[in-house]
Amino acid sequence: MEKSSTRSGDEQQTAAPRADSKTLDKGIRILKALAGAPNGLGVAALSRHVQIHRTVAYRLLGTLERHGMVRQEDDGRYLLGFAIVELSGAARSDIRSIAQEPLRTLADQTRSTAVLQRLDGTDMVCLLIVEPGTAPVHVPYQIGLRLPAVDTPSGAALLGRSTHSDIEIHNGGSVVTQARTGGPWSLAAPVPRPGSTPLIAIEVLAFEPLPIQETAALAAAAAAVIGERMTALGPLRS
Repeated sequence: MEKSSTRSGDEQQTAAPRADSKTLDKGIRILKALAGAPNGLGVAALSRHVQIHRTVAYRLLGTLERHGMVRQEDDGRYLLGFAIVELSGAARSDIRSIAQEPLRTLADQTRSTAVLQRLDGTDMVCLLIVEPGTAPVHVPYQIGLRLPAVDTPSGAALLGRSTHSDIEIHNGGSVVTQARTGGPWSLAAPVPRPGSTPLIAIEVLAFEPLPIQETAALAAAAAAVIGERMTALGPLRS
């Protein structure tokens, strides 16, 4: 009896997701690349960064744009779309909700932007931004922004190390400051996680340097409140 060359339905169902998974993987890598580029990326730069052919990048970007995941500027650059903001708002909404009030107090007390950031692998990801209601202007930031942890004050506060000379680590990482040349000043503090390594940090961003000791005390107070409330959520995945 001749063997049929036609694959069974089970084999076809097993093979199909493999191709789909590769496509999904490329799409996710595109989104991650854009998350790390607040000013956006053109197709050529994006295809080089993600290491895919430009034609494939165009096709995936078209799909992502139809779903609102990315948007294209007039000059051709692509940025994250508003649908990403909606999805990021749904992720760990419990953490965001318990951190909202302490960050609001911190932002108003310092008259500066306060943000909540989470360590994800080797990157820091912004989960929540609270702008001060006590100041006419504030430093802008972006929910979902992903940056290498060692390049950020929040990451340095969690890891105890940094690759930037303008980031200063105080008291073993309990407070980290950064005075960017031509950019904002910031102070970060880890959110306590009893019995485990902290994975979340809060950060204050201001146009001008603030008094370190006073700002650190306010940040530590906010971090303590968030840490206490997070205890009720149970362990976070590292």
